[in-house]
Amino acid sequence: MKTRTRWMMVPLLLLSALAGCLGDDDSFQRDKLNQARTQWDSKNVSSYTYILELQCFCAPASQLEPVLVTVQNGAVTSLQYWDEDPDDRTPAPASIFGPYDTVEELFALIAEAISQDADVLQVGYDQEYGFPNVVNVDYQVGGDEQVLVFVSQFTPTP
Repeated sequence: MKTRTRWMMVPLLLLSALAGCLGDDDSFQRDKLNQARTQWDSKNVSSYTYILELQCFCAPASQLEPVLVTVQNGAVTSLQYWDEDPDDRTPAPASIFGPYDTVEELFALIAEAISQDADVLQVGYDQEYGFPNVVNVDYQVGGDEQVLVFVSQFTPTP
């Protein structure tokens, strides 16, 4: 009887060990977000540019080209479709890119995904500044609310 009980306990022990290794994903994400915000705040960067790439069901693919975001003193001053030649850049719609056009809004996107218990939340943070440079949020797998954000060519400006 003791041998049988021991073998029945093995799967239970494995499951509880696995659960302990996985931990609470929300607390892991919250901790990472808080660490990244602290790092970002410590850099005291209020003016910067970056290229924003967005993939979502929020607009036609033809409107989801990379965008050059310019932020001065915490406020967005320009959203332009990226082109190597500055003369060929055209305004990008704030209605599409506005929710992702500052580092603070990217942090807010992550915090909202955590609080709404998104089915998928994957985030990468810049090692030097702490801002989110890759965010994948899917509130309901199989739905049409997935948002994928890439930030590149981040440059602090005076």
